[in-house]
Amino acid sequence: MAIINRGDGSYGFVLETDGEDLVVRNVKTTWFGGDTDPDDSGETASGKRTKGNPDIMGCALPMDLSIAALANQRPRNYPPTSGSGLPKIPWFTKLIVSNEDESITQEIELIDIGPNKGAGSVAGFDLTPAAFVALGGKADFKRNSGDMVCHYRIPGGVQYLPPDWVEGT
Repeated sequence: MAIINRGDGSYGFVLETDGEDLVVRNVKTTWFGGDTDPDDSGETASGKRTKGNPDIMGCALPMDLSIAALANQRPRNYPPTSGSGLPKIPWFTKLIVSNEDESITQEIELIDIGPNKGAGSVAGFDLTPAAFVALGGKADFKRNSGDMVCHYRIPGGVQYLPPDWVEGT
């Protein structure tokens, strides 16, 4: 694998390539949305609702949308995720997510942007409650459970990188 981008370091993960895939390993993961998250309206940036959809297998990535124009995508500025090492990835892109020991793997859809780098969790990746539980976590807001370490792969994700992000080119 080749190291591609650390962003400004505010998220603490490294974006790598593996062939045509983008890979992030050992990233602190939290959960968001669903019917038990009082801090989430259930609305996502992609338009999919998490409230009332307990089985939705989705995730949020902290994409740096301030640089989306570099990847010929709709320019937008979203300061809470600026400085992330991730470019804009299209909504509904499928990710392969595994838990820390890679004993459980799930295909999960990108539906939102986040987590906010100012959040107290200091996480680099968010999952819906169903996805979090499927990977072995406990998504229970009342018991304040909700973080673990995961890895994810974006198959074919290299196509979304701005050309100047690749080190040594």
